[in-house]
Amino acid sequence: MADVVLQREPSTDQGTKGAIIVIGKGSWPTLELPWRENQPQISCIPAGVYECALGWSQHFAAMLYHVLDVPGRADVEIHKGNWAGDTALGYHSDVRGCGLIGKSSGYIEPYPKQQALLESGVGLREFMDALAGKAFSLEIRDAV
Repeated sequence: MADVVLQREPSTDQGTKGAIIVIGKGSWPTLELPWRENQPQISCIPAGVYECALGWSQHFAAMLYHVLDVPGRADVEIHKGNWAGDTALGYHSDVRGCGLIGKSSGYIEPYPKQQALLESGVGLREFMDALAGKAFSLEIRDAV
């Protein structure tokens, strides 16, 4: 069994909602890109079990968890952000294949009709604190 589980909901053009659960420590809502057959930059990653480790993010200039050895991908991180929609369909996105974490879900400006994560910085901090810098196994489960 993995230390951390990400249970996804069905994917939509506005993104793939889910919840990440750190066994015995808490859970947080997540948002990823829609499923687009694992195409880099436009799809969430495939369900499966991945090792994750803390590492430096060039993009965010911060230490973040990296999801390792994702087929056909590099630099997959868990970070803060609000939107993960299909940009080819006119939705906004703060990701190019990474996973977002927050405190709650909802709708916010300037995209009030697109699902979003709220209080993402708070959710990320809580998640990072719960894991205390330790590497972990992440099991990503698709909706049933």
